[in-house]
Parts: sequence; C-alpha cells; structure tokens
Amino acid sequence: MESQQYEPMPEPPKKLSARSVILLGIEFSYEFLKTTVFVILVAVFFRYFLVQPFIVVGESMEPNFHDKEYLLIDKLSYRFREPKRGEVVIFHPPQNKRESYIKRIIGLPGERVEIREGSIYINDKLLEESYIWKDGTKSFREQNMITRLGEDEFFVFGDNRDHSSDSREIGPVPKRNLQGRVVVVLLPLGNLRTPETPAYSLNASQSVMFDLVPLKS
Repeated sequence: MESQQYEPMPEPPKKLSARSVILLGIEFSYEFLKTTVFVILVAVFFRYFLVQPFIVVGESMEPNFHDKEYLLIDKLSYRFREPKRGEVVIFHPPQNKRESYIKRIIGLPGERVEIREGSIYINDKLLEESYIWKDGTKSFREQNMITRLGEDEFFVFGDNRDHSSDSREIGPVPKRNLQGRVVVVLLPLGNLRTPETPAYSLNASQSVMFDLVPLKS
C-alpha cells in the first residue's frame, strides 16, 4: 500500500487591524497630496514664468492671426533680451492693465516713428512690410502722425491697419506692459504653426513736411 502525502494547508491571510488600515490610508493620502501639490506648483511655474495661453479675439491681426486661434506666448525671453522689431506680442494697454492686446512691434525705444500716407518711416527711413493686409489700409493711407519713443517704449501696430486699436490710439507701450511674445499657434490644428519674425529693410527717404498729430504717450 502506497503511503499518501498531504500538503499542509496554507495559513489564512492575516486580517489588518483597524489601526493598520488607518495608517495605510494616511500614507496613501500623503503621497497623493505630495504629487498633487508638485503638479500644481509646476503648472503655476509654467503659467506665470514660462508660457501662457491666449485666444485671439477679433480681426486686428489679419491675415496672419485669426479670430479664435489659440496661442502660446513665451514669457521668459524678455527677461534676458530686448524685444525685436516685427515680433508679435501680447501686452496690457497703458490705459487698462486688465486687458490683453495682440499686436506687432514696429517702433523701438528712442526711435522716431512717422506715419505718412499709408507708409511707416523709422527715423526717416521707409519700413518695407510684406505681411500687412493691403486691402485693409484704406483709412490708414489717410493718416499722418509722428511720435518719438522714450527709452523704454515700443510702438505697436495691428497687421490689419484699418481695424486695429494700436499705438495710434493707445500710445506707446512701456516694456513693463509686455507679457510675452507669440511663439506658436496651437489651435485649430489645421493652423498649427510657429510665427516667423520678418526681416526688415529700412530705406532712406527724404522727409516731407506735414501737419503732424502727436500721439498720446
């Protein structure tokens, strides 16, 4: 007769005490809270120091930026370098720091900006622009204005000159009001792109006398 072998029965799992369950719950909650706080801090850092989202409202930057496009701006660059001509920026208008505008930098600190019969002159040199909406400059061609920028001021324009509230109306924009430069158009996905800063050629031009209307500063 063969002898039968029996394996010992496994011990039933030990039941956790109420104290152990409470300690496990506290440990899990602590780890979850740490992760949540870390994620929030990273999001806040990106939001207030690196990048910020904006939505275009209106047609003042047509044909290059369109209504309801979703943008990201770089908030860090201007802490280390000066803004450049042609860069598209988001800024607070001097009269209302709760609002945000999108425009293109045209005039730099210390420059003389003149609008003459639909053209822009920087220090008496014609500014060639290939990106503006030519059909949207009818009333712009009738304007004659001039201003000299201060040491920390920028002259900004909308690309759609006839439908833009810019430095012609709100005056020069102080550097401290610049929130950042547009670096990417995210949405809609069909419009995904990174805006390019145009290369300018300033051509000398003879100054012509006009009845000039000074811009508000």
